[in-house]
Amino acid sequence: MNWFQKMMLALVLFIGMLSYMVYRSNKVQLDLVTDKYYEEEIRYQHRIDDRANADQLQHQVIIKKREKDLRIAFPAGMEKDKIKGKVGFYFAADKNKDKEIALSPDDSLQQNISIAGMRGLYAIQVSWQYNGKSFYTEKKIMF
Repeated sequence: MNWFQKMMLALVLFIGMLSYMVYRSNKVQLDLVTDKYYEEEIRYQHRIDDRANADQLQHQVIIKKREKDLRIAFPAGMEKDKIKGKVGFYFAADKNKDKEIALSPDDSLQQNISIAGMRGLYAIQVSWQYNGKSFYTEKKIMF
């Protein structure tokens, strides 16, 4: 094989690889973070304030992945009936995998949520209220 044939082979392989990458990139589904982007942007300041409230707590909310479930533990000393809010599972690559679950901690101020069938990197977003004050905690977890 002479140098011209090697050069042509390299060029054909390069063009083939480039064409394959363009084809694959067109098949990737891209979702916006939310369909209501501008409304969410306006409310983002509230999330910043809620996160600051959570940071000021003496004990933080603990989000822990276990073998078959996710455990959310609230600080000791709180009353479970006064904790209201939701847990959001945000999957950046596919909005169809997002879900929300209402908070309902047990007597030990913990809530276990099944993670069966969940795969990938999720942002766990705990948004809750206690005694009229709002809090927000987020943690990224790979399932």
